[in-house]
Amino acid sequence: NVINVCDYALQKTENALLAITSIIIDNPNYYELNKEKFVKDYVKDIIIHEVGHILGLRHNFKASSFVSISQLQDENYTSKNGITYSCMDYNPVNITYKNGKPYFTKDIFMTQLGYYDYLAIEYGYTKNENELKNIAAKSSLYYGPDEDLFILDPNIAKFDLSSTPYKWYEDMANLYVFIMQNAPYKLNKYGNDPKFLYWTTRSSLNSYINVKLENLFYYLVGKNFSRFFLGENKKNIEMIDSKLRDFVSSSVIKDLSSNKVIIPIDSLYNSVIFGDYQWGTISTRTTSYIDLAYYFERIYRLTAMVALILPLSPQYEYYFNEEIVSKNIRKLYFTLFEDIKFNQDISQIRQQTIEDYVFLLLFIQGYTKINSSEDPLILNFMYLPKSRNESLGIIHKIQNKLESIKNNPLSTSQNKLFATRLINLINYSLDR
Repeated sequence: NVINVCDYALQKTENALLAITSIIIDNPNYYELNKEKFVKDYVKDIIIHEVGHILGLRHNFKASSFVSISQLQDENYTSKNGITYSCMDYNPVNITYKNGKPYFTKDIFMTQLGYYDYLAIEYGYTKNENELKNIAAKSSLYYGPDEDLFILDPNIAKFDLSSTPYKWYEDMANLYVFIMQNAPYKLNKYGNDPKFLYWTTRSSLNSYINVKLENLFYYLVGKNFSRFFLGENKKNIEMIDSKLRDFVSSSVIKDLSSNKVIIPIDSLYNSVIFGDYQWGTISTRTTSYIDLAYYFERIYRLTAMVALILPLSPQYEYYFNEEIVSKNIRKLYFTLFEDIKFNQDISQIRQQTIEDYVFLLLFIQGYTKINSSEDPLILNFMYLPKSRNESLGIIHKIQNKLESIKNNPLSTSQNKLFATRLINLINYSLDR
């Protein structure tokens, strides 16, 4: 049973190592002076969490959502209260990104009990029934155990932080890019072993993609969930605020519109490792980070686009008449096509993204030749007419745009070829 397993120490290792690496890159002198404290605070963080289980405390993944970013950056607050409301959350390291560099205080680990923990312990030692009800009602505001993870509440998650997690995720994404861009030039003084550099760049890219996608899925698919008691006249479930959804989706669409890769080519050239990581010895294979960088970023782009325009959770449009999918279909069209110039080659990355976008729009129609015979039934279940109508209208706009690229005498030969190929794909797919 997954709910009965705690792998906090195992999962925390990568998060802590990456965070500390950002300090090594930015301020190696500070790292040298404080590395012993980092180790001791890390061990203390893990021990407090596991001893909490021994005392009967359960995981609480909602506890990290009640401390503001400004409080997390205030040593007067964190030294007194910690970085979260519970040591039983899967708490990340309190390092963020600010003014182009890592930002942190002396309190980067959760080394004390939080506000919720005291409530839980008080409940365990209270006998008066009325007092028990009051403690339970108060603590329910801050409680989200293992089983609540599956409801996709952005405030109930592992290794998130702050009362505005969508901003925290964006800051962490920027921190991971900072590590990827600077690791090859700043880590060489910490030994001749390229394994550390390879691990750092790979883990940074993986973590970058994870936080971007977690942000997208939580705010596009999830909902806010609270464990209120019946009779309290409060809703247990509320939909995510539309402004927050728009903020997150706009950030991802901006990524999809980029003509550049996440990792600079210089960083990739410094990413080769040799089998056993020792020069002059026998190696079984040579691994390059360049291929992995492409596949990792490709997976992010594809998954992000699928999340944006496939109705993973049609509840919003069906129950609340909000055009989430339709709005994202339109946003992507304008983002991908509005800045195209006929006399300049469309970049490979943009061509790839446009082609994926067209395939997904055709897929939404459900009756195209590129789908199997079972697809229409599945898609009829998944899609609402509004999304289908929007996608078909955008397909016609794309056809007109591609025709103008194909027939414009100023268009480059590469752009004409790309437009012709997509026109043929669309015509073939919609030809019944």
